[in-house]
Amino acid sequence: MDDVECTGTESTLTSCIHTTNHDCYHGEDAGVRCTAATNGALILSRYNITSTSYYYGTVRVYYNGWGNICDDYYYNSVEANVICHQLGYTGASSYSRAGLVSYGTDYLFMKWDDVNCASSSYLSIAQCSYSTSIDSGCTNSNSYDATVYCYTTRIWNSNPFPGMIRLQGGAYSNEGRVEVYCNGQWGTICSTGFGTTDANTICKQLGYDSYYRYNHLSISSGSSSQPIWSTNMYSTSSDRCYGTRNTCPSSSVTTCSHSNDVTISCREYSSSSRQTVTSSTCSSLLGNSANGALILSRSNTPSTSYYYGTVRVYYNGWGNICDDSYYGSAEANVICHQLGYTGASSYSRAGLVSYGTDYLSMKWDDVNCVSSSYLSIAQCSYSTSIDSGCTNSNSYDATVSCYINRIWNSNPFPGMIRLQGGAYSNEGRVEVYCNGQWGTICSTGFGTTDANTICKQLGYDRYYRYNHLSISSGISTQPIWSTNMYSTSSDRCYGTSNACPSSSVTTCSHSNDVTISCREYSFLSRQTVTSSTCSNVVLSNPANGAIILSRYNVSSTSYYYGTVRIYYNGWGNICDDSYYGSAEANVICHQLGYTGASSNSRAGLVSYGTDYLSMKWDDVNCASSGYLSIAQCSYSTYIDSGCTNSNSYDATVSCYTTRIWNSNPFPGMIRLQGGAYSNEGRVEVYCNGQWGTICSTGFGTTDANTICKQLGYDAYDSISYISSYSNYSQPIWSVNMYSTSSDVCFGRSNSCPSSSVSSCTHYNDVSITCRERYSSTRYTSSAATCAGLIASSSPSTGTIIFYRNGVSSPSYYYGIVQLYYNSRWGNICDDYYYGSAEANVICHQLGYTGASSYSRAGNVYYGTDYNQMIVDDVSCVNRNYLTLLQCSFSTYIDSGCTNTNQYDATVYCYSTRIWNSNPYSGMIRLQGGVYSNEGRVEVYCNGRWGTICDDGFSSTDARTVCKQLGYSYYSRYDHLSLPGSSSQPIWSTQFSSSSSSTCFNSRNSCPSSSITSCSHSEDVTVSCSYSSLYTNTATQGHCNTSDTTGDDNISTIEGTVGSVLILVIAYIVCCIICCVASSKKKSKSDTSRRPVIFLLTSISGSQRQFTTQQHNASSTSEKGEVGLRSGEPPQYNELFKTN
Repeated sequence: MDDVECTGTESTLTSCIHTTNHDCYHGEDAGVRCTAATNGALILSRYNITSTSYYYGTVRVYYNGWGNICDDYYYNSVEANVICHQLGYTGASSYSRAGLVSYGTDYLFMKWDDVNCASSSYLSIAQCSYSTSIDSGCTNSNSYDATVYCYTTRIWNSNPFPGMIRLQGGAYSNEGRVEVYCNGQWGTICSTGFGTTDANTICKQLGYDSYYRYNHLSISSGSSSQPIWSTNMYSTSSDRCYGTRNTCPSSSVTTCSHSNDVTISCREYSSSSRQTVTSSTCSSLLGNSANGALILSRSNTPSTSYYYGTVRVYYNGWGNICDDSYYGSAEANVICHQLGYTGASSYSRAGLVSYGTDYLSMKWDDVNCVSSSYLSIAQCSYSTSIDSGCTNSNSYDATVSCYINRIWNSNPFPGMIRLQGGAYSNEGRVEVYCNGQWGTICSTGFGTTDANTICKQLGYDRYYRYNHLSISSGISTQPIWSTNMYSTSSDRCYGTSNACPSSSVTTCSHSNDVTISCREYSFLSRQTVTSSTCSNVVLSNPANGAIILSRYNVSSTSYYYGTVRIYYNGWGNICDDSYYGSAEANVICHQLGYTGASSNSRAGLVSYGTDYLSMKWDDVNCASSGYLSIAQCSYSTYIDSGCTNSNSYDATVSCYTTRIWNSNPFPGMIRLQGGAYSNEGRVEVYCNGQWGTICSTGFGTTDANTICKQLGYDAYDSISYISSYSNYSQPIWSVNMYSTSSDVCFGRSNSCPSSSVSSCTHYNDVSITCRERYSSTRYTSSAATCAGLIASSSPSTGTIIFYRNGVSSPSYYYGIVQLYYNSRWGNICDDYYYGSAEANVICHQLGYTGASSYSRAGNVYYGTDYNQMIVDDVSCVNRNYLTLLQCSFSTYIDSGCTNTNQYDATVYCYSTRIWNSNPYSGMIRLQGGVYSNEGRVEVYCNGRWGTICDDGFSSTDARTVCKQLGYSYYSRYDHLSLPGSSSQPIWSTQFSSSSSSTCFNSRNSCPSSSITSCSHSEDVTVSCSYSSLYTNTATQGHCNTSDTTGDDNISTIEGTVGSVLILVIAYIVCCIICCVASSKKKSKSDTSRRPVIFLLTSISGSQRQFTTQQHNASSTSEKGEVGLRSGEPPQYNELFKTN
């Protein structure tokens, strides 16, 4: 046969049109696979041709053969929607009859008439009633054939839910490979253990009466990349959802292959077994349960709405809890708490109550809760080894009856958490109680740490998953209380690091509400939280005087520009009227922690969006732009009419990004860190070049007021003695802080210790909230008010320390170089002068043998040091110098270094200490100080390091010690309490030196044994410094031999009449040079032409020593200061050169 053409109505192939002549060979033999459709199958036809890919056409139904459906008065949108659902589409966009559309004629007989579906949400036509008696109007004409036009979106691509079922790969929509939606992915079911009851459950979930056959179809297996979600599927005859008895596993089953994927055919069977399932019937049964989930069951059916029943627990599958000797009121109460109820009214075992039999196996035994106030069963201990009494009987299943009052309706507190809308109580949409209302959390910025915090507050070990649940969003009237939720790994309460805002977040919608699943995980991570643990953490409102910036109606503590919000018995704005200007803008920036304001304006003139708050303050007037808080300024709560009716007059500000505490911090400076607003947080004090905390021991209200007054506030509002924000590498600078009511500075009655307090831990760090209170208590504190009070802790001029990633430490041997000069810390510009010589000298000063490498901050990974540059053009003519200020430098900073910290000088020192490398008799080192230029004086004698007794020790001796170490002068001596080890010898008493001595061994010698007339409590300590009146060219080993004639390395303005005469001559020469130089402006880099001051300063017999001092005559405008610098002796023929 060839050219065969059939209409589809023929009973035999020979009845079709054909020819007997052919031009084919056997490779073109026609083949066909016959499939028997089942009653209730549907397919669409166009022009008498059917296809499973059609989404519009004439409807064909199989009922003991294929035929059409009569479009009479019953057939409408409801029936059309159900037909589209069965075909796998979301619904029908239109419907009609064949005579009114152009789908061609379908030459089949009518099979069904009077098709009537009770719900448009039904999933198959088998759920609807129909008649096989065809009206005469439909009998004789195909123009009444029902047609449909479906939307193209697949029903399984529109909000699929865990446990959703679809059939794939079949000839018709009612048959195919069974696939289940779990963990966001479609997977198959393994045929192992799959039976008729399971097959019926699958078909009933899809809307059919029953299954027809299963594992009979020869269709392609699931993709190799598809998971297999189920093996040994469990069902009962009453089940109509896969999720009733089964759960989604966390990973694919590995004991089965896709060659064993279940296939099935479903059918319409009997009007007495019609199903009423819809697309939502099975949607909330399966929530991909996490270990520790609970639900109650009655008569073998669980429900999240039950408040009494048999207890089911999920632990790698659902099961029961054995009611043995442990199970009592405490455990029952905890179970009810987890389910969201206030407690248990009674508890028992299944055999003693009428809740029906739960046909699950036991999962947990010996459940024991230490406290009846626990919030979840995950906080309790249990055993997975089941006693024999519970193994063989469900009569020992634990049961409970809870009070019907919800736990969140009984005294909710600010920051309380609940989960809503989930399949189980351990999952759902996260809601927070704030301002008397439950609201949601926005998913923006929400991460794993935040998820763990939420779950820990609810009593679980940790989170399982988040933002994975497809559940209804919060209602549109609910506020969104949080975006960019902040947590640390140690937090177990939402309120620890977050606060309730005054209004709902507007940059997020409820479609982004956070959802979460919490879980039981490990005995090692058990939580001990109760309903009261987090109840007092969140303070609903900030203190009066708090400030925050807002953009587009969203406020953030990270903003440095935006519309200004002020808290004064509620949040509001500041009116930008005639008073608001640069002074007020600067103060606002100071309060927010920035150095000042780059600009100020009003909302109507900038693009920060509209802030929909009312005005709170008007006529804000700050007497000084140096004030630290807006609480120091005057204001009015009476708002001018111009500001009352418009947000366009809201005050705005743009602050510099430099933090006030990174710009010239001083000893005793205070900052608040980690709070929700700039007026609250952990109290930190700047001491010894580092920020540290205050211990709560002995801390009281007077101390709190002093802290707040230093920061410019009227008074403290609240104190907390537990901080979870602390950086545990920080030192603790104060314990038993002392203040009087008149103090306005920490440094007035307190000082910086030499080392961190060891009697206190960071768990007791003081946190504080400051406030604006009374106009009569305005303080005039500025950044400089408390700057010079702690002299005892200030480093000496010339002190060096290394800085890395936000922390400076005397123990570092590499990092960014910080120099203390002119009463502040700063950096060194790495320009063309900075090289190996300078790096070596820096390492020598810090006690190391030299530098292995050097660079600039932009080329290494030491972090950014936000200090300003303090010196430039550092040049060391001798790489063996001992201190940096033996070198020349400039305080005029090149523009390249002025605007960036990328050029901060860095160095990497060898780790070998200079005093461990060939020490010599009479060598000196300083030990135990905060910085390398201070400490206990130790001398090397007889192969050992020993101390010096302070008997008779004087300023001349202190200066000699410092000169030997490369410093030009001492700063203080015998001011530090740093006794040496009892095993150390004391090498010297009645230290002898003269004003010209620069070495210990100039006038002292090593004794043969330790001195016994002095104790280590009298060990000498000294701080060395730099003075422009003295220079020092000492190098390594310069005291290695005894010098009894005095020292040639020091040039000082002192001595005999001859010295005075030389100074007079030098002064005259200097005047001549300066007069010449002043008429010629030289470039900064033209160092070869700088005028030279030479001083003949030391006369001893016939000896003459010259020391050059470079001086720029135009230094006021070019260099910033005049100083005496040491250098190399000039050649005699160049002493009088001026250009």
